[in-house]
Amino acid sequence: MLAFLVAVTLQGAPESPGPIERLVRIAAGPGVRDNPAALATPAGVSIVWEEVRDDRYLLMLGGTDTSGRTVLPARVLIGGWGHQWGPSVAARGDTTWLACYQADRSRRTGDRDVVVLRYRGNFGAPIDTIRITNDPAGSAFPWNDASPSLVLTDRRRAVLAWSTGAFHEERPFARAYDDKDIVAAEVHGSAPFRFRKLTTGLERGREMSPALARWNSPSGVRYLLAYLSQVGDGPYALKLAVFDGRWRLRSTRTVAKSTGGLARPSLLVLAGVPYLSWVDNTTTDVTVARLTRWLRIGPRMSLRAALRTTEFSSWGPDLAGLSGARLFEDAGRLALTFVATMEYQPAAGNVRQEVFLATLPR
Repeated sequence: MLAFLVAVTLQGAPESPGPIERLVRIAAGPGVRDNPAALATPAGVSIVWEEVRDDRYLLMLGGTDTSGRTVLPARVLIGGWGHQWGPSVAARGDTTWLACYQADRSRRTGDRDVVVLRYRGNFGAPIDTIRITNDPAGSAFPWNDASPSLVLTDRRRAVLAWSTGAFHEERPFARAYDDKDIVAAEVHGSAPFRFRKLTTGLERGREMSPALARWNSPSGVRYLLAYLSQVGDGPYALKLAVFDGRWRLRSTRTVAKSTGGLARPSLLVLAGVPYLSWVDNTTTDVTVARLTRWLRIGPRMSLRAALRTTEFSSWGPDLAGLSGARLFEDAGRLALTFVATMEYQPAAGNVRQEVFLATLPR
C-alpha cells in the first residue's frame, strides 16, 4: 500500500501553516490501515477504516467519546466474505448510513460491488443491506464498482457516486480495466434507482475515486463532484464538476495535475462554504482548500507542517507518509481524519499505519 500526503487549502487563511486545535490517535501499532471516514455525533466522533486482518480487508470502527480525547476500543464492523473497502458514512435522525465496496475472492478478476448498510443509532443494530450494483446480465467478466461517496439529501434520500470499470478482454491483463467512469444513483426505501453516468465515457480513460457534496449555492442547489482522471499514460488530473439540482452538468474544470499520481479527493460543505482536499503523490505534501463562491482555490496550508506543532512527532517520523485524508464537520469546525505511515517494510513484516483525527479551530 502506497503512502500519500493530502493537501488542504483554506481561503482566507495565512500562507504559513495554521494550528491544529486537537489531534487524536485513533488506531495505533502494527497494521495495514487506510481510507478512514468520520462521523461526528452527540456521543463523540465515530471513525470507520480499512484494516488487514487474517489476510482480508475488514472495516473497523473506533473513535472518541464526548470528552473528545478518549479513544474508544476499535472493533470489527464488517468482516464478511472477501474484502471490504472504501467506507463513506452519514447520519440522519436515528439512522446511520455506511457505503462501501466489497469483493468476492473466488472470482479471478475480483467482482467488486457497492453496497449500503443502515444501522440504528450510532452503528447500533443493523437495519438492512442494500446492494447498489450487480454485474450486467450476460457479462463474460466481472465489472469493478468501487470507491462510493455518500450524501444525504433533504428529501429523505441518499445519493451515491462511485467508479465503475469495464473489462476489455482484448487488452493486456494489466490494463484490462482500462475504461472507468463515474456513476451516481439515488436510494429511497431499500432500493437504488435513477442511475446516471456523470462522466462522458467517450474515450478509454480512467475516471475514478469520486467525492460528492450537496451545496446550497447562491444560485440554488448544486451537486459538486471531485474525481481523478487519466487518459492513456498521461498525467493524473483532479477535476471538479458542478451539477444543478436536476443533475444537469453546469461546468467541469481541472483543479490539479500530477505525473506521479493523485489519491482520493474529499469534499465538505461547512456553514454553506465548500472545502476540497486531495493527495499528490509527487510532492508528498499536504496542502486544506476553502473554495470561493465561484469554486476557485484559495491560499494553502500544509498539514505536515501543521502537525509539527503537535505531539505527532513523538509518535513517528516527521516525514511519515500521510494518506486517505477525509474532511468532515466536528461541532461546526473543519476536521479531517487521515492515516500516517510510520513504518513500511512489508517484506520484513514491519508495517505501522495509524489512524488520526485532527480538528482545526473555529
